[in-house]
Amino acid sequence: MVVAAAGQDHRALVVLALTMASAGTFLHTGLKLPYYMFFGADRKLEAQEPPRNMLVAMGMAAVLCIAIGIFPQPLYACCPIRSISRPYTGVHVTESLGVLMFTALGFVIFLRALDPENTISIDTDWFYRKGARIFMWIAAKPLARYEKAVSDVSETAALPFLHGTARAGLWVDLNRCGRHRERCCPLNPAWRWGVAAAPDRRRDPLCAGDDRRCDRSHRHLCRGVAVGGAMEFPLLSLIVFTPVAGAAVLMFLRSDDAVRWTALGITVIDLALCIAMLASFDTTTHEMQFTERRPWVPALGITYALGIDGISALFVFLTALLGLICVLASWVAIDRKVKEFMVSLLTMQALMLGVFCALDLFLFYVFWEAMLIPMYLIIGVWGGEGRVYAAFKFFLYTLAGSLLFLVGVIVLYFHGGETFDILALTAQDLPFQVQSWLFFAFLIAFAVKVPMVPVHTWLPDAHVQAPTAGSIILAGVLLKMGAYGFLRFSLPMLPEATVYYSTLMLSLSALAIVYGGFLALAQDDLKKLVAYSSISHMGFVTMGIFALNLRGLEGGILQMFNHGVTTGALFLFVGLIYERTHTRSIAEYGGLMKAAPVYTTFLALFTLSSMALPGTNSFVGELLVLSGGFAANLAVSAAAVLGALLGAAYLLGMYRKVALGPASVGVRYKIHDVNAREMAAILPLAVFVLWVGLYPKPFLNIIDVSGEASAGAGA
Repeated sequence: MVVAAAGQDHRALVVLALTMASAGTFLHTGLKLPYYMFFGADRKLEAQEPPRNMLVAMGMAAVLCIAIGIFPQPLYACCPIRSISRPYTGVHVTESLGVLMFTALGFVIFLRALDPENTISIDTDWFYRKGARIFMWIAAKPLARYEKAVSDVSETAALPFLHGTARAGLWVDLNRCGRHRERCCPLNPAWRWGVAAAPDRRRDPLCAGDDRRCDRSHRHLCRGVAVGGAMEFPLLSLIVFTPVAGAAVLMFLRSDDAVRWTALGITVIDLALCIAMLASFDTTTHEMQFTERRPWVPALGITYALGIDGISALFVFLTALLGLICVLASWVAIDRKVKEFMVSLLTMQALMLGVFCALDLFLFYVFWEAMLIPMYLIIGVWGGEGRVYAAFKFFLYTLAGSLLFLVGVIVLYFHGGETFDILALTAQDLPFQVQSWLFFAFLIAFAVKVPMVPVHTWLPDAHVQAPTAGSIILAGVLLKMGAYGFLRFSLPMLPEATVYYSTLMLSLSALAIVYGGFLALAQDDLKKLVAYSSISHMGFVTMGIFALNLRGLEGGILQMFNHGVTTGALFLFVGLIYERTHTRSIAEYGGLMKAAPVYTTFLALFTLSSMALPGTNSFVGELLVLSGGFAANLAVSAAAVLGALLGAAYLLGMYRKVALGPASVGVRYKIHDVNAREMAAILPLAVFVLWVGLYPKPFLNIIDVSGEASAGAGA
């Protein structure tokens, strides 16, 4: 389907080349992995033919694959993924021939690996050996040096610039914005103290005799009072502030065990509320649901407004799920200042939930900015040896982006009718010059959070130094904040600028995919490998968003959820093995398949999910992203295919060394398999990997209508 989307407007030769590259890569790695798992040298077994019953199953699967490749129309008709049915054309025939060709080549390679006598005449070892050397040389030499240069520039130039940006943003807020408020209503103290007061048109120079503008600019002052009477059950407020209430309860507990069990109970309650929210969610409308609106600072039009749509619903649930898993992952790993850690973790969860639920721009910014504090503490207090440096770097980068976002919020407030209502600002028609300025202000702020190249250098340090729970929160939720900002602000509020700069964003996304993949390929630190893979995978997310079509946008949103599940699980597995060995060096691992078979089995599942193997959650997201990307820009999407190839290379290489390599961990360290508590953290993530991969329809139904509205706004 992906290649068919590319082949609609291009020659069949291009389609054949793309099919050969993608099918050949997948078939070779997909056939090689079971060989390693069942006939690997670490088991002291000689290479041999598989049992006949296994050959029957493989033969049936091969026949089915070929039949689907040649006659895909019946599959299109019942496919749960949203797709457009097209007549079977010559492009499909070309694809099928390419798949058949590389199926045969993959089978020959597989037999070549199983044949100890080297009787097969086709020699492919030279190609793979040379190709692997070239890739590793690129990753380990020029790109590694370039990454060090980027980090050095960050140290000598970027950090002082961020200091200056922070001071400049503070000056703008104190001088320009404050003076404008004084000039706007010099005799009305309500503007200073937030007391509700009727606006005086004679004292407002913005009106300038224009009654319509005056009505529009002050209509928001009484909006909270008008709707602040009858309100439905405040489900979202309960979801957001249950962790805060739990953090307050923890302050009065003395026993570490009581703190752990109470924090676990709070996260279970919060997750149950989110499940109830999803059970009542209406998938037929793109309007905000479970809305709450109360006046907060009426004089400035600031309201306490909460609501969710199909874009934010999944992320609210994901945040609550990962909060529960973080508590379980920290049960033993955090053995000092347990109360303070759990308070910081629950506060962090509440603030992240508030970001996804806020419908007032000022309230959104409060949640967005306040997230820095508990995350800074989690890294700086409970991190590794370089925790202070990593926390400081994380804080400076994200604070600088937040200050640019603040400047953009102020500009948007004055150009959008002097309201902080996100829905009202979305309905505004801003001039293109203003949209362009705001687009780049938001771009820098959100790119730091994603993170996009070249403002990514804070991420590896933060991940490596953070405790396991901190890494799960960073990868699972915090990195989604930037992409969510693009979805909530850039696309609907700045549609013309989004379309105009979409090619730039697609190019930056492809750069992140390939660059992050190469850097992950060169890592020997397991946590750094997963951290750099996050940069690559988030590139797929931004590519789907800025493809500006329904398939890409749905894929980008779903891939955000998938990345939170899969990469959060990988960081959990890194933390579990680090607790046992106190090392993250891949070279020191090996033989884990024998020492911890349950651990390595689930690690294989999440590794295959991260490389987007069919049947796992990431495959559905990447399929939709690449489908939308090929429809938007062929060259950029072709580069993304290279990134997928790199993902297979570094993930399979990592798993081979960790699980199937020569036994070393079992000798040096006392290894035991996962226990019941760890399984309780692993199983929910494994369920979602398979659920989304095998039956994504319920998740796409949540996204569909809201994604279609956003795609229409950005197109």
